[in-house]
Amino acid sequence: MIVAGVTNQDSSFFSVESSDIESEISTKDIISFSYIEELQRINSGVLSFYDPLHVYSKILQVGISLNISFGYKQPDLSENALLITKKNSTQVFGSFVRKGIKAYVMNPSGTSNNKGVTIFNCSFYGKEVLNTKNYFVHSGKTKGDLIRETFREMGCSLMEVNFAQGTELIGENTPIMQNETEMKFLTRLAKEWGTFFRISYTARGEMTGIFISPKYLEAPSVVTLSSGALSGTTAFLEYGQGVSNVLEYSWKNHAGDNGSGDNVITKINSDGTITFLRYVTKDDKITVYELNMDAIRKALESKETFAEKWVLEKDFLRKKDFESVKWAFTASEQSTAAQGLGYSMNVKTLGNPLLSAPLRIIFGKGFPVWFTPKEDKEKLALYYGKKVAHTIDNTGYKCDIEIQDSFTLFGGSFV
Repeated sequence: MIVAGVTNQDSSFFSVESSDIESEISTKDIISFSYIEELQRINSGVLSFYDPLHVYSKILQVGISLNISFGYKQPDLSENALLITKKNSTQVFGSFVRKGIKAYVMNPSGTSNNKGVTIFNCSFYGKEVLNTKNYFVHSGKTKGDLIRETFREMGCSLMEVNFAQGTELIGENTPIMQNETEMKFLTRLAKEWGTFFRISYTARGEMTGIFISPKYLEAPSVVTLSSGALSGTTAFLEYGQGVSNVLEYSWKNHAGDNGSGDNVITKINSDGTITFLRYVTKDDKITVYELNMDAIRKALESKETFAEKWVLEKDFLRKKDFESVKWAFTASEQSTAAQGLGYSMNVKTLGNPLLSAPLRIIFGKGFPVWFTPKEDKEKLALYYGKKVAHTIDNTGYKCDIEIQDSFTLFGGSFV
C-alpha cells in the first residue's frame, strides 16, 4: 500500500509504497523526500516527517522494504523544454517518472528543538545494501566475466560491462581476492581499474549495473540503465538566460588540492614504449614536461667511467623535487589538456528524473569561460555528473548535481 506521497502544483510527486506495513502517513506531516545517486556508492535517501507523537518512527522501522517512485505526473511541454532539444541534440529523453526503486529503511533518526518541533528522518538505502560478505579467490576467468558474475550475484538482471582490461585473463598465479560484499568488491575493482561503476533500477524494479571505461560513458545503454532514459547521453544546463534551468551554482579549481592539477601520467605508446608526462597547472595554463630519454642518454655518455655513470643515475633517482631533475624533461605549454585542469561545480537545477550519475554535462550560457569556451580548441575538459540528489517538498522538485571534469573525477589517471 502507499505509505507516503505528495503531489505538487507543478505536477511533481513522489510515492513510497510498502507491503510490510498497513498504516498511511498523513500528507500534512510530510516535510520532504530526497533520493541520492552517486558513482561508486549505494543509492540512498531520506523521508522527513513532523512526528510530535513519535508515531511514524514506530511504523517505519529498520528493515522495512520500500518501493519508490518520483518525477512528474504531466510531461513538460514548456518552451524551455523545446529550447533544450534545439540547443542540445544529445539531451536525455524519456519518461518523466522514475519508478521501481527498491530500498530498505536503515539508520532512521530524529530531532526535537526548543520550539517543540519533532522531526523523524526515515533514511533508506537501495536493495544493493543487503549483500553479505563473501570470501572467494577468483581465477580462471576474464576480468569482464568476473564483473558480470558479481553483478548476477548481486541480483542485476541487466548490465553494461565494457572496460579496457575486460578481456585480460585472471590466472592461477595472479588471482583476485575477495573478502567483502559484492558492492565493496566492485567499488574496489572500479577504483583499481579506472572505471565508472553504478547500480540502479528499471521501472519494473529490476536491478541494473554498469562497469565501464570512461570512453564508453556515452554508450546509449548507460543512461538507459542508470535512469531509464529512452535516448540521449547528455544534460544541458544554462543559468540566467536561455533555458535558465539552473537556479544557483558554485565552482572551484582544485589545482593543488591533494595533487589535483599537478600529476605524473604514464602513457603507453603504440610501439609498446612508455612515455612519462608531468602536468603542471598555473594560471589556467598547463605546462607538460615529457621525459627526454635522449637528454638522459647524452648526460650518461658525458661521463667517462662506469662509476661516474652510476653516481649520476643514482642521484637522479633519489631526487625528490622536480626542479632538480627538470633538465631531463622537454617542456611545452598548452592552454588545455584532455582531462582538464581540475574544475568542479555544484549546481541546483529544476527537477529532472532523467538526471543521474554518470551523465555528461554540457554547459550553455551564464557560466565562467572555462566551462563554456568560445572555441572548441580552448575547451578545458568534458564534465560529468558524479552525484545527483533529487529533492521534492512543498516548494516543488529540485536537483543538486555535483559535477567534475574528468581530471578531478579520476585524479589524472588517464589522458
